[in-house]
Order: sequence, then C-alpha cells, then structure tokens
Amino acid sequence: MADAQNVAFPPTFSKGRLLYYILLRGWMLLGHHDAWLRSLSVLFALGSVILIYHLGCRLFRPATGLIAALLFALSPTIINHAQEVRYYTLSLFLGLAGSLLLVRAIDRPGTIQPLLGWSIFRILAIVTTPINAALAIADGAIVGWHFRHNGRAIGRFLGGAIAIALGSLPSLYSILNSRGSHWVEASTPGLSHVLREIRFLTAYPFPPTPPYQTLFFQGFILVLWGLIAIALWLRPPEPRIAWVSIWAFVPLGAIFMLSQGSRSFWVTRYLLLVSPYLFLSIAIALEKLWQRWRILALGVLLVYAIALSLGLHAYYTRSDRYIGVTGNYRDLIQTISNREQPGDRILWISSHTRPQLTLNHYYSGKASINYQQPLPRDRLNETALRAWIAQLPFSPSRTWLVYPNNRITPEFSTLLENQFQVQFHRDFRNAHLWLLAPRSLPQN
Repeated sequence: MADAQNVAFPPTFSKGRLLYYILLRGWMLLGHHDAWLRSLSVLFALGSVILIYHLGCRLFRPATGLIAALLFALSPTIINHAQEVRYYTLSLFLGLAGSLLLVRAIDRPGTIQPLLGWSIFRILAIVTTPINAALAIADGAIVGWHFRHNGRAIGRFLGGAIAIALGSLPSLYSILNSRGSHWVEASTPGLSHVLREIRFLTAYPFPPTPPYQTLFFQGFILVLWGLIAIALWLRPPEPRIAWVSIWAFVPLGAIFMLSQGSRSFWVTRYLLLVSPYLFLSIAIALEKLWQRWRILALGVLLVYAIALSLGLHAYYTRSDRYIGVTGNYRDLIQTISNREQPGDRILWISSHTRPQLTLNHYYSGKASINYQQPLPRDRLNETALRAWIAQLPFSPSRTWLVYPNNRITPEFSTLLENQFQVQFHRDFRNAHLWLLAPRSLPQN
C-alpha cells in the first residue's frame, strides 16, 4: 500500500515492480476498507480462471480448460493470494493473457494483432514483477521450436521479442538499484523443494502435522508427478502439451538456478506464475486416464479430492492459515487497540525496512510508538540480549512489545519474565505480543 501511496509522476519502480501499485493507487481513490482493497486481487483471480479455461480450449479441448480452471480455482494457495493486497493475481492474469495471445499469434502468424497483444501483455507482466521474464524466455523456446523450419515467421516474432526486452529495461534497472534493500529470506532449493512444490501449488501448502498425513502427502506428490509424466508421454500424444511443459518448467528451472546463488527466490508465491500450466498438464493426464483406465482415474481423483479437502479444511480452520508475508498483524494491532490505556507505549521490533506500514494502516490509538531493529540471529545469546533489552525505551507504566517470531529464543522470554511483569502475552504467528510493566507496578 505504501508503494501505491507513493506513486507519483513520473512513476518509479519498486524492486522492478510498478503496474500493480499504479492500479492500486487508482483503486484506493474509491475506498480504503480492507475488503475493498482486497477485491482488486479477487477480480484478477477471477479473470485468471476465465483465461486458463480459454487457454485450455485453445490448446486442447473445452473439457481440458474446464478441469484446469476448476483445479486452479479450488487451490488453497490461489484462494489465499486472491485475497491479498498484492500483485500476485495480476501477475497470473497478465501471464495467462500473454500465453493465450502467443498461441493465437502462432496459429495466425501473418496477423499483427495477436503478436502485438502478446508483446504488450508480456511487458505488462514483467513490469508487474520481473520474474515474469521467465515466461518470455519460455515463449522464445516455443516459437523457436514451432517455426524451426520457417525463418521468416521467427523474424516476425523476433520484433516482438525485441520490444519485450526494451520494455523490460526499466524494471531490470530498478532491480539492479535495489540490491541493498530488504529482500525475502528463503533457503537454497534442492531436489526435495522442487518435488514438493507441486503439493503447495495444487492442494496443501501447509506442513502436514500427523504422521499419517505426512505419508499420505508424500504419496500425493508422487501421484502428481506421475500425472505430469502421463500428460507428457502416454499415448495418444498431445502435440501442444510440450508448450505447456515449457511454460511450466523453463521458469521453474530459471528460478531454481538463480536461487543457487547468494539470494534465493524459491518461494511459493514467486512460483505462482507456473501454476496454470501445471493444472493444464494435470487436466490432460486425467483425461487420458479416464479414456483408458477409468477405475485408475477414479482412484486418482479420490486421492486428489482428499488432499484438496484437507488443504481447504486447514486453510479455513487453522489460525495460522496465512500463506504469505505478514500474517496476523491486523489481529495483533486490534488487540492493542482494545486493551490500551493512557500512557502506554508500543515498542515495535522489526527487521523490515518500513516497519511503520502496518501500524499506519491499522492503528488509530494514542500510544506513543517506537521502532527498533532486532539483534542479528548470530547474536541471540543471553549476554547480548540482556544488554539489548536494557537499552530499549520502555514506558515507565506499560509497554506493548511486538517482537518477530524468527528472533524468539528461550533466553529472551526468560529475561522478559525476570525483568518485567508480563500482564499479557500471545503468539500471533508472525510476531509475539507482550504487555509489560515495571516490577514496581501492581499487576492488573
């Protein structure tokens, strides 16, 4: 939201991203309620469902598009990100529009409109998030292979590719200038990350808790990859299934290789761009199984339905259902607002470069606010924590301490309990909230 509020003329990129913030700025002119702000992403999610259906119809059959669109719409990961005030569903919508227009341009190589539309939508997708450049690379592989014996047709697409490259330069320049700013922390991916990512994108983006669920979802992952193999190799062959595979696996491969360096980008929400093509592959496989082995197809559908039911149940019933960046800050701040008293102070500990964003949006109380950086992870020992706590500006009456979960240690909790009266404490998943009073004050 802050990026949207800061949009000026001429607009500037934020880590290579711009388009969503411009659209959100216009959307905010009509209202600031959470439901209204989230509705922009909902519209693009609904548009993505329609586009994946049309892409399936164009590449294969209406049944393929319908199955893929249904699986896409029921995915807990898609449902989650469709309700965020973030750019992910816009990215999906533009990516699918670009792919659909590329198919039309390939089918009608002498027509300029779909070729022009493909270039425009790929540029828009890249200025929404630069990671969509991986789809443009996949486009090049598809066009090159399809017209490998037709240099003249490749030449026409080359003009569109040059336009995409030139249109992406401002986004690339912004990324190069953002190298020192805050980026998401993610682990370097290995083969296990690649294999289980399909579970996150399709049905169950949470860590399974009971042992039987772990075993079930390991089998579910094998079923999904088996479906991908069936879509690719089981006869009768689908001539254009290779295109879908290229759109899925070229971006996955590019993100995987880039994530082997000093900074990893292997995060499920960044991999959403490949999800429509995985759903199309699964839809093709289900159709093939249904045509040849209906009992096996029914068994696979049952396994998928169980996995999806578990995922949707977890999403709508778990308190930590959120699959994203911030989690329950709204509930945390509402807790402070409902319990605050005159003289309270909020001590907000965050490693984020703009920690004030959340409070500015949700908090309207009168408590004084102080922002502090947490200690680095390699200094979370008792001696360093004791010295760090001693220099924090606690209120002489009551202090609301917001502290990130990724810095919680037993030593930290013990030090707080020894030095303060803990009048309230709750874990909000992304952060812990304490209400602390000096030892000399009576406890409420």
